[in-house]
Amino acid sequence: MKTPRTAGICSAFLLFLCICLWGGCSPGKPAAQVELGDGSPYVGADACRECHPKIFEQQNASRHALTLRLPTATDPPPAPANHEVLDKETGLAYHLEAGNDKPTIRVTEKGKEVASVHFDYLLGSGNHGISPLALVGEEWQYTALTYYGGTGWDFSPMHTLGDPASRKQFPTGVKVSDGDLNRCLGCHTTRLEMDGPRVDEKRSEIGIHCEKCHGPGRAHVEAARAKSTDLAISNPRKWSPDSYLALCQQCHNENSTLDGVLRGIPDDPADPLVVKHHVHGIRNSKCYKISGKLTCGTCHNPHGNSGTDKVFFEDRCRSCHTGDRATATAKTCPVDARKGCVTCHMPKVPVEKHTNFSDHWIRVKNPYMPKR
Repeated sequence: MKTPRTAGICSAFLLFLCICLWGGCSPGKPAAQVELGDGSPYVGADACRECHPKIFEQQNASRHALTLRLPTATDPPPAPANHEVLDKETGLAYHLEAGNDKPTIRVTEKGKEVASVHFDYLLGSGNHGISPLALVGEEWQYTALTYYGGTGWDFSPMHTLGDPASRKQFPTGVKVSDGDLNRCLGCHTTRLEMDGPRVDEKRSEIGIHCEKCHGPGRAHVEAARAKSTDLAISNPRKWSPDSYLALCQQCHNENSTLDGVLRGIPDDPADPLVVKHHVHGIRNSKCYKISGKLTCGTCHNPHGNSGTDKVFFEDRCRSCHTGDRATATAKTCPVDARKGCVTCHMPKVPVEKHTNFSDHWIRVKNPYMPKR
């Protein structure tokens, strides 16, 4: 198979990212630690189950935990029967064959197959999208088709970056350089170890799990079993708001991209691409600057999925902006003091192809606020 065309960093879908479920030991028995054979301070999420079974189960089923995983017979979702995605500029038609452990993209021209590629990993939980990755020979590629959570299968955001001639020459996807691959997988794994061009699955922990945020856990497990008063683990809930945001910003940052182009954060606060950068938005919000306590964890459970219940989020707003708790800096809304906070001040904004994000730059006059 020909080498896929070159482009920038592979796609990283924000807010909200997840991986495959990990098996575990029986409840009530010591969890097996990951034996890395190199004196690693990491133990793997399964070891946390021993003392934190409920949190483990919740986090292990979360979208963060599913943000990188192996394909299965039911994952990714299949395309409708006879579905094809046509590149009108090249005349190439793309077909997805799912329903087995090696989902495949087949590329045809005038009904004749000219190329194909199997999925090796699925990047993204599926909430916003799934970007398949394939190892072709010694090189990784970001495949030509992406699954979008709201619309289904379509060309990936990076597919049209190249001209028609290069897309026809390398039809199955875009080459991912070693540096881009490490940056990409670095935010979709808890621990990443490579064996040549391949992910070392025995020594890696794919998806986002406990030790991504709490740090290496071997010393903690040993301390807990020894009933030590020094539990030797980091708890972000006890950090300052700025440090908490910095933790999330390690991945939810200006290096995240949906179309392979690293643009940084636009200077124009009304640019839709600003909405991608959630932590940047929070840091610019008066709610953060004045309250001194607003963090991602104020509204989001770090061990579960981001909720969709507006009533819950609006209740968080009203915890400051209502009744006796309203102050000169956290006033009660003069338009509607009971509802509508999120719709007006944190609206969903189309950011990229088939992809909307909630604006986390909480502003009185939001540029995307719906007209009344």
